[in-house]
Amino acid sequence: MSDTSAEHSRALADQLRETALKNLGRSGPHRSAISGRFITPGYASRNPATTTTEMAGGSSTTSRSTERLSRKSRKP
Repeated sequence: MSDTSAEHSRALADQLRETALKNLGRSGPHRSAISGRFITPGYASRNPATTTTEMAGGSSTTSRSTERLSRKSRKP
């Protein structure tokens, strides 16, 4: 039984490595976790209006704090 579990974990590790390499090497457009817009490899150069703070997530923290404030005020 122990050798089958070892085989299984080896197969799992291979699968994980494959997935990780695939994710690292992907060059297609993927969703930005911050803004939810589709970001392509040449995004910043085509859209110089996009600020670095927006890319770094300055906007997401702001919206989060305002959401918290509005939630507090809504309570009776």
